[in-house]
Amino acid sequence: MFITDLLLFFTLLIAHIMLFLITHWIILRRFTRDNIICSFLMATFLSVTLISLLSYVFISSFFSSFSCYIISMIGTALSAIFAFGLYAFLGPITADRSLACQLIILLNKFDAPGESLDNIQRRFDQTNFIQKRIDECKMGGIVQEINGKIFLSKKGSELAQIYIFLLNWLNIKNRKEYKEYFYHNLP
Repeated sequence: MFITDLLLFFTLLIAHIMLFLITHWIILRRFTRDNIICSFLMATFLSVTLISLLSYVFISSFFSSFSCYIISMIGTALSAIFAFGLYAFLGPITADRSLACQLIILLNKFDAPGESLDNIQRRFDQTNFIQKRIDECKMGGIVQEINGKIFLSKKGSELAQIYIFLLNWLNIKNRKEYKEYFYHNLP
């Protein structure tokens, strides 16, 4: 019985992951091209909900007891959500948002090895890079634009406090590699 329950547990976990990857791909390709985080959340919700319902109907009776099924369902759902989050932040979200990732892709396009720093800096689109982040913050209700000026919303202020707390609590600002890209005082 234990082996059967264990095999069913791994079957549920694999089903969660497979359905997530399929729904995430469909959502990214067909529906919400402009918001990767939203598509990730939609795919996570759909896959966990569908596998939970389908497994209850089709395989719950194969477990040694209903309590084993419930524990397996909760365990696989939580494991799958963690795996989905890890995948999303290490994969598509990083590929979309990371300046380092875009630099690596740019350098990969050149036939000759190496590129001058000056040429790389000329290719960087500062205006659109910042505008894209502002547009994302507007969509998320983090900032508002009034008369050409950008203001934090209440939600944005709360999020800023969380980031400030994390930077201080984890001592991130004091790391040698830490760099602020926005000057608090204009040079």
